[in-house]
Amino acid sequence: MLALLFAIKYWNLVSVTIAAFLLSFLLVGCFSSELTYSLVYLLRLLFNDSADLVSLNLSLPDITLRAGYMAMCVSVDSAMECVAAHNLSVLYASSSIKLEEGTMSLTDVSRGLSETCNPRLLVCCIILSLLLIVLILWLAIPLVPGKMFIRRVTLALGVLTVLLWGLGAMLQHQTVLTAVKLVEMSSLGLIKLNRGGRAEAMTWTAFLFLFVATIGVGFENWKEVQPQVKEQKRYGS
Repeated sequence: MLALLFAIKYWNLVSVTIAAFLLSFLLVGCFSSELTYSLVYLLRLLFNDSADLVSLNLSLPDITLRAGYMAMCVSVDSAMECVAAHNLSVLYASSSIKLEEGTMSLTDVSRGLSETCNPRLLVCCIILSLLLIVLILWLAIPLVPGKMFIRRVTLALGVLTVLLWGLGAMLQHQTVLTAVKLVEMSSLGLIKLNRGGRAEAMTWTAFLFLFVATIGVGFENWKEVQPQVKEQKRYGS
């Protein structure tokens, strides 16, 4: 039984650490033009040269914009530039095309996404995950006071983190799906959107690791109170 409890404690620490790493990497996606970062995006936007509105005289540029939580990357003719989301005006000229009716910019579309898919909830979950790591490490130290209280706090914090990131993951998923449908429809197919598969996988993998770690902490709490419950039943009988 001691070996099982040790394995659970170790697994809890590893699970929360992996989740915190994935969430942090999701937050900094598109901060750099390196493939490690630029491939972590929520949406990829590009002009669709096969759209019905594209006339024979209109040649659409080879522009691709990748939108993350806090940064964007625009690729023009294979040259990529990445900036923070609050500085999107730098990319406006390179991500826009002029039409007879006016100007259409991928930056404007991505700005709407960044306003809807706000990173505050993600940052909050990262902070909670780091707190969980500290508490789990505290519980792993032998002969420290207040372990029962800290264990209950850890369980409550784990449940809160799972609920918050479950909400955040669903909001992210739904926001991206809605953006794909609305933008392609409103632009009459002139703008094409692709969902970021890597970011989606990291999102739900982090949620899974947080959920498993919370189950492990709950099991530790259950084993902690079992002797007390048995003792109460014995004295009660």
